[in-house]
Parts: sequence; C-alpha cells; structure tokens
Amino acid sequence: MIRRYYKKRSERGFTIIELLFIVLILSLLAAIAIPQFVAYRTRAYNAAANVGVKSAYQASQAFFSVSPGGMVSVALLSVYGYNANVPIILTLGGTGHITNFTLQAVHSGGSSTFTVDERGDVTRS
Repeated sequence: MIRRYYKKRSERGFTIIELLFIVLILSLLAAIAIPQFVAYRTRAYNAAANVGVKSAYQASQAFFSVSPGGMVSVALLSVYGYNANVPIILTLGGTGHITNFTLQAVHSGGSSTFTVDERGDVTRS
C-alpha cells in the first residue's frame, strides 16, 4: 500500500506543469512586492531629506547662537554639527541672516523637497 505513493525511479523530478505553476506563483509575488519596495524606498528617501533639513536648521541655530549678526552658509553648517552622510542636496535661500534664510533639502532618490524657514517651520513640496 505504501509503495503506491512512491514514484518509480524513471519518474523522478517535477513535471512541466508543476514547474510552470511555481513560476507563475513566483511571478505574481514579484509583481506585488516590487512596486511596494519602490514606494517604501521613496518614503525612506523623503524621510532622510526631512531629517537632513531639520539637522541643518539645528546647525544654523548653533551658528547664530555663536554669532547672531553673522551670515550662515552651507559650508559653515558642517562646522556647527550638520553631517551630510546621505546624498541630500542642501541649498540655502534668502540672505543667510538670522531673520532671512531658508534651507531646502531633497534626497537624490526622493520625490519631495523639504524647506525650513528662519522660525523652524518645515514645509513639504
């Protein structure tokens, strides 16, 4: 009776139908997973840009606490604690003075630009 469930030696392996069914299942799973992965990665890039602009703002506030009448630049931010360890493009707008500056950050793989003004308000565009 148990011998009925075992295949003969000449019948080893999978049939072509079984292999096609496995390929179909794997392709359906890939079709679902790949777009989700791309969306997760874009959200992570946008979150990194948001954190980057907030970090740059904190570094600018550290600069202004040392020299309130000074003009901040992107190069000075690294001296005061800004660490650009991810590929974020940071630009400085306005005059760079404590009452008139904006910082914009965008990740090279992200889809949003984050802007912080002199008051510390972050906006997303």
